[in-house]
Amino acid sequence: MYHVMKTYVHTGDELFDWCCNITEKANSLENAALFRMRNVITAVRKEPAVWTQNEQRVMDEVTSSAILHHKQIPDKDHFFLSYTLLDKVFRDTDSPDFFADGLPRQSAQQAIKRVRHRMKGFSRLSADTTCIRKNLQVNRVSRIIIRAAADVLPYSRMKAASCIMTPADGL
Repeated sequence: MYHVMKTYVHTGDELFDWCCNITEKANSLENAALFRMRNVITAVRKEPAVWTQNEQRVMDEVTSSAILHHKQIPDKDHFFLSYTLLDKVFRDTDSPDFFADGLPRQSAQQAIKRVRHRMKGFSRLSADTTCIRKNLQVNRVSRIIIRAAADVLPYSRMKAASCIMTPADGL
């Protein structure tokens, strides 16, 4: 049976520096995952000829990982990256955020799962927005959805407090 123990660490605690380091690395990983997801969302709505350099690089990473691991390639109908595909992208590209020294793998996976969970909420929001705005043009709805993504899915601030999960042997 699993046992979960919450620990609150304050500036005077001996674990503070370690926790601060781990949360910064987890925030960086969450931002990297969010960067890839946002670029996929915007890229699938455009023709490849007009993709930005970031969108092109991200779509190349995601497409090659999807093909290598027999996952679905993102398109206009299926543009939310699954946790498993996102995990494979980070592993295949040897992401420095995912493989950061001192960041336990379990914590890294949990950070990716948190971003994916936030994307599920965004998915519901975008579906509601599309239903409400049926009479608007498709381009306007897309702009509304993209603006909503920026509001609902902000990048983490590096010095902000964060919550991380660590395995018991990680301490």
